[in-house]
Amino acid sequence: MDQQRAIRYLTSHYSRYSQKDIKESLELIIDRLIEGGKYDREFLDSIINGLLEDHWPKYKICAYMDVLDLEDRT
Repeated sequence: MDQQRAIRYLTSHYSRYSQKDIKESLELIIDRLIEGGKYDREFLDSIINGLLEDHWPKYKICAYMDVLDLEDRT
């Protein structure tokens, strides 16, 4: 699956989540990315904070963060 298609799918998927579910999913995604060894918590938090400052909706942030290790998972 190409990355843009995955992002569209995941954006639609996460847009149906409650704020609580998005928060929980984002934490799981962050934990998974850290465990993968490519990213550290500080870096991921700075990305998320920057996107929030740019007024990105949390469900879209969740989708974009989720595809960071998509190739490793497929």
